[in-house]
Amino acid sequence: MALPYPGDTIGQRISEALFADYAEANVQPNSGMGVWLWRCAWDIGQNGDVEQTIAKHRREWRLALGLTNPNQPTSMRLHIEGRRFVDEAGSEWVWKGTTDFLLGHRLANGENITPIIEQRMAAGANVFRVLGMAHNIADFILGWVGLVNLAGLLRTYNAYLELTVFADAQYKMPSQLDQRTHFDLAVAALRNEPNVFLELVNEYPQNGVSPAGFIAPHELLAAQGSGLGDRGPAWPGWSYHTFHERRDWPKVIGAAVDGFDISTGLPYFENGVARVYKVAPIVFDEGIGFAEFDQPGRRSTDSRLARLMALSYRLLGAGGTFHSEAGLRSELWGPIQQQCAVEFYRGLQ
Repeated sequence: MALPYPGDTIGQRISEALFADYAEANVQPNSGMGVWLWRCAWDIGQNGDVEQTIAKHRREWRLALGLTNPNQPTSMRLHIEGRRFVDEAGSEWVWKGTTDFLLGHRLANGENITPIIEQRMAAGANVFRVLGMAHNIADFILGWVGLVNLAGLLRTYNAYLELTVFADAQYKMPSQLDQRTHFDLAVAALRNEPNVFLELVNEYPQNGVSPAGFIAPHELLAAQGSGLGDRGPAWPGWSYHTFHERRDWPKVIGAAVDGFDISTGLPYFENGVARVYKVAPIVFDEGIGFAEFDQPGRRSTDSRLARLMALSYRLLGAGGTFHSEAGLRSELWGPIQQQCAVEFYRGLQ
């Protein structure tokens, strides 16, 4: 792809943003502007995404000018209308998630997580799915101060945090009384964060939590918890549902129909029992994952499949989460995972 030059349309778009910020800072344009212009132009030449690249670098140059983040909305609060997430302007908001289980853990350990955030967002993500505790892939329970800091950092990128409060709870917190206290503290700590979703538990049948023992928080949009692959989520559901479909053909793409039934309140049959769920948005957040090498029935390298899955999520639900091998530990995607992610988010447009 040829590099755009300052005199063309892309160069004019970058210059408009630069001049507006220099004027806001009451600073005269100077030769330093060229650094930011060419950084943007170079990145656009690599990835082709004009507005996302400008937004990325604009955070940097506004920080250098002593200005606030221009992409920070007046409010990131969402609400629910039927089966849709809706922003405060009344427009539909589509869930474009990324599995990043250890993002909070890495931040708490003092690691620089901005390259991970920026890679995911450059591909198209707007929600980071993060574990609040774990025992198997890592061993931790996150503190609330760290989670508030993570929410704040993501907010500067106009991104959302989905905190899965419980995972491996049978090891980390087996007492239901302790779990209830822990959940109440999570709600109290995050209730004022406008960019936070809560998921009570990941795959509740195998993670030591009984969702029926918890009350839905009214302060935050929250899911009662996902079930195992190709099984219904916790019943009857809270603000929104999270659904894990099967990873073998043809269910790898066909299970979105089951999610549609759940979100619309149609009877969902499991083990011969019909359950009717609350009408609510459904998020498909852990289908087949993507990796640098194929693992049949578990991981794929096929970007066409990624896009096809996302198209079904957009058609039949409220969006979905890109699940990846690198995302399990919040590591940078390799080139195959990144291409699959780009196609996945294109399918959610």
